Amino acid sequence: MEVADLWAIEEGFSQAWPALLQEHVSGWRLKAGGGVSRRTNSANPTSVSRPLVEVLPAIESFYEAQRLPALIRTLDFQRENLEGVLEANGYQPEGETRTLYAPTLGDGDASQTTIEANASDRWIEGVTFAQGRTAKEKSIYKDHVSRVNLRSAFAQTLDSDREPVSWGYGAIDAKHLYIESVVTRPDRRGQGHGKKMVHALFGWARSHGVLSSVLQVQADNEAACRFYKGLGFADELYRYRYWRQQE
Repeated sequence: MEVADLWAIEEGFSQAWPALLQEHVSGWRLKAGGGVSRRTNSANPTSVSRPLVEVLPAIESFYEAQRLPALIRTLDFQRENLEGVLEANGYQPEGETRTLYAPTLGDGDASQTTIEANASDRWIEGVTFAQGRTAKEKSIYKDHVSRVNLRSAFAQTLDSDREPVSWGYGAIDAKHLYIESVVTRPDRRGQGHGKKMVHALFGWARSHGVLSSVLQVQADNEAACRFYKGLGFADELYRYRYWRQQE
């Protein structure tokens, strides 16, 4: 893909998992929202970002006002050497993440999976329980998904007793399905429930004319990387990681 296409995908991910608070400073997106996820509590570059050395004081002031450590996301296809600036200012890297691409959406078993246009209270309860979130984190997570401004589908797969065991959601733009929050209850993993859920999202996306998908997964999560490769996410588009301000 061209670099412009990668920036467009970045925009799609930003809309598919929106921050609770976002400010634009010199082409940077400064995101905050309760600290539930790094992606929505970090400074994110865009295709028109000014050099980091010019913007870093404003970024640090923003996160100080939010009572959060400054966390800066760097993308491996950027031309500017952001990481050298961050190292020189005492930041430490963490959370290397792969952006994976499925050029086609497989047609697999999606039985016992329901799709909703909005995140119901039951869906929120299930996904946040499987993620191990606290009550406060659950409330913040609910605020995040209520702000998704792309066409979305919230899926859950049921077991043979009709109990939900796997959850995830997808959002689409004109080109791609963005898959977020895929999780299976810990005691039911490895039984194919997650595959059914993702295939249901694939089918939903195809019904709206979208034929490819992207998602982001931590590079050191080998089990998840194998799982997504088996679903057709064989291409890595780019990686990113976070740089955390040290006290």
